[in-house]
Amino acid sequence: MRKLGKSIVEGDADSVMRAAHSLKSEVGYLGAAGASQAAQQLEDMGAENKLAAAPETLIVLEREIFGLHSAIKDSAGVPQ
Repeated sequence: MRKLGKSIVEGDADSVMRAAHSLKSEVGYLGAAGASQAAQQLEDMGAENKLAAAPETLIVLEREIFGLHSAIKDSAGVPQ
C-alpha cells in the first residue's frame, strides 16, 4: 500500500499499475470484491496514465482493506 500511495503521489503510472495489479490478485484471492474492484480501477488508471482520480480510489481501497482486515480478525476471534 505504501508503494502504491508513493507511486500515485509521484505520478508514476507504471508503478501504480504494477502495484495495483499485485494487490488486486492478493485481495481477490481472499474474496474481497470491493478491494479487488478498487485495485482494478487503479491498475486501469496506471495503464492509461490517467491518475487524476487515483488518490480518491486509493482511499476506497484502503477502506476496503481495513474492512477485510477487521473481518479476518473477527473470524479468527482476535479482539479489535
